Amino acid sequence: MFIYKITCTKNKKIYIGQTIQDPGQRWRQHLSSLNNNKHSNPPLQHSFNKYGEKNFQFKILKQAETIEELNELEIKYIKKYACLTPKGFNITKGGLNYEVTLESRIKQSKKNLKKAFNVYDANTGKKLGKYDNTIECSIEFNIPSTNIIPCLEGRYHSMYGLVFSYLGEKKPTGEKLRELYSNIVSESVKGKVRKFFIYNGTTGKPLREFVSQTFCAKIYGLHSTGILKCLRKEQYSHKGYTFAYSDEPKPLTINEAEKLLIVKRARAQGQKPFYVYEVETGDFVGEFNAQVLCAKALKIKNSSQISMTLNSQKLKSAYGYFFIYKHSKRKIKIGKEYEKYRSRNFAKSQGQRKFFCYSYETGTLISEWRSQTLCSEKLEVSRRAIGRCLEGKISKVKGYIFKYKKVTKLKIYGKELARITKENKAKKISKTRGDGKVFNVYDKNTGKKISEFINKSEASRFIGCSDTEIRKCLQGKQLYTGDYVLAYKSSKKPLYGKKLTKAIEARRPKKPIEVYDRKTNEFIGRYDSITECSKAIGLSRSRISMCISKKLPTRKYILELGDSE
Repeated sequence: MFIYKITCTKNKKIYIGQTIQDPGQRWRQHLSSLNNNKHSNPPLQHSFNKYGEKNFQFKILKQAETIEELNELEIKYIKKYACLTPKGFNITKGGLNYEVTLESRIKQSKKNLKKAFNVYDANTGKKLGKYDNTIECSIEFNIPSTNIIPCLEGRYHSMYGLVFSYLGEKKPTGEKLRELYSNIVSESVKGKVRKFFIYNGTTGKPLREFVSQTFCAKIYGLHSTGILKCLRKEQYSHKGYTFAYSDEPKPLTINEAEKLLIVKRARAQGQKPFYVYEVETGDFVGEFNAQVLCAKALKIKNSSQISMTLNSQKLKSAYGYFFIYKHSKRKIKIGKEYEKYRSRNFAKSQGQRKFFCYSYETGTLISEWRSQTLCSEKLEVSRRAIGRCLEGKISKVKGYIFKYKKVTKLKIYGKELARITKENKAKKISKTRGDGKVFNVYDKNTGKKISEFINKSEASRFIGCSDTEIRKCLQGKQLYTGDYVLAYKSSKKPLYGKKLTKAIEARRPKKPIEVYDRKTNEFIGRYDSITECSKAIGLSRSRISMCISKKLPTRKYILELGDSE
């Protein structure tokens, strides 16, 4: 509960009001009535029309807990701001709000009623109770109290499945009430009694005859406006039912009406009747007036394919059918004859050459083709894969080899073709990852040759190391990797055994590496090799060697060569 203030910034006039609801909602109600020129306060409405919404402000002054306190505060603030007309917008002194109790409502209801009334069940006619006011009755049956008096006065026969009648009066219930409803003339036919039938929309079977549209709507759970539209031919069905007057012919079923509507739309779009034939046998399927109906009958998802085949200059098929206009002179071609015709036209349009299919295992010729699409459909192979095989990018496709040249039997096929393709693949990979030279792998201790490789990735899998280590060994940056030494086939045999150990020792620094903290200059440790130092400090070996040679400090450490013991 709030006290609020509305101020006009132009004339400085104020309106004080009170509300039980949300203040923002109350302000929106004020604005709505002011904008529509329907506000109950004429001075406020006149100023709003003159100055506009921008020049009015809304503010909450105080909150109250009871209605009595709310009324007192309203009177107090009206006096404080002196906002009674003509100085302000308030017409009254305030404090007129009061809460209507249930007892007062019952008293008022008793005064309005002539006498007590009874309540009956509309279906069975059983008496449910006697009341002397509408408030208690509405609370018990959970219905609006405003609807009871119209029923008592005879404006309605029943409401919410209940019949209301004053003491001493008798009103029809049960079957008598149903007969009364059936004899009521609908308002929509303007006093003219005209019987109509309701039909099942799918089967077209008549269900019942009615006089009143309202009564028909109540029995079948429909809307009387929907029934009226069907009777006026504005729509052909309503919730699965069709309707027609008794003196009119039987209406069409929902499916028949839909077909007629589709045909009308097709004619409006300029569609002509056409025939449908099967591609394989050439059998006549049927005649259709609309492409949508044809698509539904043949269970085709996309009806646009039908229009494309009908309007194409060359003979085309879609989903295994020919579609030809009724008065067209175009002749159809059946089975293999149509396949040849289709493959020839498609290959020409795509610029495809004649090619041959061979067996991968035996190398023998299987078939001859003009179209890659037809070949892929027949052999159940990807069309893209056929094109790649013809270009020489891949050797086979699912047990087939495709070539442009015609030969009775291929020279290279099967295992030999697999071996050549494997070598070519390895060469390509090695070229992309290195120089493509052949290199050997030797034992580190004995110098015995173990294997020969082209591809570094295969060698890395065999040795159990990375590609970068193999590359460093071949470039001479690294002497060995694991238990193996590597060298190119064209170069000399690499060092192994005692010679290898001497070379490793020669590469090690003669003096130990001493590490100090850069900030405090504290001694951290002494290391015999760069590898040990890198593991302890967490820096790379190249970084450590560069810092030692150029005498440069790192962010955390200072590296120096110590005296040999």
